[in-house]
Amino acid sequence: MSLYCKLERVPELEEKLRLLEATSLSPEAVEKEKRELLVALTKAIRERDYLDELVTVNEIENSRLARLLEECRGELAKLKSRPWWQRIFHP
Repeated sequence: MSLYCKLERVPELEEKLRLLEATSLSPEAVEKEKRELLVALTKAIRERDYLDELVTVNEIENSRLARLLEECRGELAKLKSRPWWQRIFHP
């Protein structure tokens, strides 16, 4: 009787063994996936550095343009405060 119960489990155990073999990874596959992940990480770091540099350049340019805009507004306010005839004869 005991032998019969054990023999009944053989197909179930064979199926578990097939599933285990299908899901287990070989060392070569693990190493390949590790290399691929490292390459992807390197690309992501390079892109992050590029975007960081781009943001820095844009912040500098925005500061320059903000100063220029402020100068123009000041000059415009000064010109608006002059009487109309000075605008014609003293541009």
